[in-house]
Amino acid sequence: MTITPPTAWATANNVNPLISYSVNLEQPGTRRNYTYQNCDFRLEKRFGLGKFGELDAYVDVFNLLGQNYIDINQNPGGGLETHGQQCVDGDLHREWNL
Repeated sequence: MTITPPTAWATANNVNPLISYSVNLEQPGTRRNYTYQNCDFRLEKRFGLGKFGELDAYVDVFNLLGQNYIDINQNPGGGLETHGQQCVDGDLHREWNL
């Protein structure tokens, strides 16, 4: 859960009011992200240049098979933004980052 403290409280307690704080409501590792398959490919060749050393050339191909995925980062804990000094005045909302 992301918590944004009220400005008056943050100022009184020497806390930066522009920073949000994250709190784990579940034990880390309880939830996992969606699985996906991706194939990356690298072709590499080393050329000897005699007494001058070596020259390496390579080509990288990312997502070789062209898989398409929609990446949605969901925060099921939501966030708490306070509009007063007490948390009961805050708005609990679900965060969706696309």
